[in-house]
Amino acid sequence: MGRRVTAFLLVSVFLVAGFVGVRAVVLGQTDTFDSDLQGWHTGVSSPVPTMWESTGGPAGAGDGFMRQPTTGTVGGPGAKLVVMNTTQWAGDYVTAGVESISMDVRNAGATALELRIYVESSAGAVISTSGIALPTASGWQSVSFPIDAASMTIVSGTDYNAIMSSVNRLRLIHGTSTVFPPVDVDALLDVDNVSAGAALPVELVSFGAKQSDGVVELNWTTASETNNLGFDILERTGTSADFAKIGFVTGRGGSVATDYTFAVERRAGDYAYRLRQVDADGSTSLSPVVEVTIGSDVFAIESVYPNPATGQAFVDIVSPNAARAAVTVVDALGREVLTAFDGDLEGTRTVVPLEVGDLATGLYIVRVKSGSRTASQAFSIVR
Repeated sequence: MGRRVTAFLLVSVFLVAGFVGVRAVVLGQTDTFDSDLQGWHTGVSSPVPTMWESTGGPAGAGDGFMRQPTTGTVGGPGAKLVVMNTTQWAGDYVTAGVESISMDVRNAGATALELRIYVESSAGAVISTSGIALPTASGWQSVSFPIDAASMTIVSGTDYNAIMSSVNRLRLIHGTSTVFPPVDVDALLDVDNVSAGAALPVELVSFGAKQSDGVVELNWTTASETNNLGFDILERTGTSADFAKIGFVTGRGGSVATDYTFAVERRAGDYAYRLRQVDADGSTSLSPVVEVTIGSDVFAIESVYPNPATGQAFVDIVSPNAARAAVTVVDALGREVLTAFDGDLEGTRTVVPLEVGDLATGLYIVRVKSGSRTASQAFSIVR
């Protein structure tokens, strides 16, 4: 009998130790989804299970990632965007020192999303006070969720530390507020490289963009900064999928709220901006994307290129709206030698090709006429 009791106790200790080990969240742990879902799943009643995709992650071919769809209909199981983990993301976050969760995300659906972290334990639940906006066709983006007490709203229970010391479920959700359960949504979310981090070096409170008279002004506020080198200003124009760095603002904050402003002149068009925060050790994190549109009451030729031209040139036309127009080329004597376009301008910006291969070397004028408005610009042809 004694041997049986001893064996039972040993087995019990082994199982408990194994159980605790599986449920112990660790600072720096990362789920890369290289070969499977690593325990992530949706609700048991959902008709749209979490999927593992073997290629197409942020690193491209061969990079696996997690995909979570919804049913696309309002009401019923599977209508909410929720994906969760109850194994390696359970445990004592306070002792582990985990105060942020970073990941790569992509909105592959047709609905703009607002992502939040929802944490549950036997002591209650907390949710991200501020969501991270993820526009449609966003491409892969790196985002970081602060999960410290100042960044989370208590949904149930009363003690943040008690909740975070005994986490049994971590959820990533789409939610437009701190209310749980979240709203229904037609969504398709891709996720990769979910990582447990320490406190974020910069706590971004707000980030916005506005324009006036062709000047885009970015404004952002940080609640606190630690070892913050500064912010790269990234810009995306028109339908481009890529962001390019257009400036840098040095960090100057500490433990108090700090306001920043960056301004740049731009012509009519659609623009998107984000911040890339640069830590003193060279690590970076990206802000959400903000967008601004600059309208135009200007009717003009922005440029003719290449200039001088040989076989073909292009005229870049700026107009406040779609309108019918004629684009012609006249020589130095005022004679019309080419009708390049007679149709509807697209509005905002239209590029028209000029087939000038049969024209002699010399100086020419390209003229754009739309109703009572006329714009013209000189260019030359060389052979």
